Amino acid sequence: MTIRHHPHELHLTQLAAGLLDPALGLVVQAHVDRCPSCEADIEVLTATGGVLLEDLPPTALGEEALAHTLARIDAPEPVFPALPSLRRHRIAGGIWYRPLYHGANGARAYELNVPAGRQMPEHSHSGQEWVCVLQGSFADSTGRYGEGDFVECGAEIEHSPKADADEDCLCLIASTGPMRMRGLVPRAFQLFLRL
Repeated sequence: MTIRHHPHELHLTQLAAGLLDPALGLVVQAHVDRCPSCEADIEVLTATGGVLLEDLPPTALGEEALAHTLARIDAPEPVFPALPSLRRHRIAGGIWYRPLYHGANGARAYELNVPAGRQMPEHSHSGQEWVCVLQGSFADSTGRYGEGDFVECGAEIEHSPKADADEDCLCLIASTGPMRMRGLVPRAFQLFLRL
């Protein structure tokens, strides 16, 4: 596996600092888990962050620090969004998706599987869409992407990705807004599946 497309250094820095939205962070982490180069970058960024914290001068705690900490101990456990059923939803032509995460801010993470040689309907995005190819490969107007590659699409990208003919393409996708499908039938599926 040769990985040719990587997240921007800013995204790696945000991941190392714990600042990425959970959906987007899931996709970047999936890439890092497959990419020795980006994994090494994360290790350096994490170590650098630790050194910077060690070099900060001591700061006095506020008067309410102890009371605030004790109150948090007694606070109820935070409620996280319920996990989806992890059930696959068939779309059409053998294409399926599986929702993994839906945040309060509208960001989503899901798996999308496109059979070998099948093409997705033409669409653009109302927000960011980040993709990590987990298996197989696909091509669109921006290039060709194989296993482990990271793809970032913004609202300016309109494309119709097509899985390569030799293998199904499985991707982990995070989006910060719904797709903008072209055509009546794709839009109907989008409304039904809430993609």
